[in-house]
Amino acid sequence: MALASTRPGEWLTWKLYDRGRRQLASVVARDLRTGKIAAVRKSFLHIDSRVTPTADGRLAVEIARTV
Repeated sequence: MALASTRPGEWLTWKLYDRGRRQLASVVARDLRTGKIAAVRKSFLHIDSRVTPTADGRLAVEIARTV
């Protein structure tokens, strides 16, 4: 997983969603934070996540290591 080799606080894009999928993007970001996404949970990394707009109008779910 690329996240394991990044510095804490360095944001990486997890997934991109179309504008109309804001609710889904928010749910995915929450599930990443709470450990409901198996790939992140099994990595044993402490992460934070957020939803940010991109230049082309899509929504990016981003994750970063916290420690």
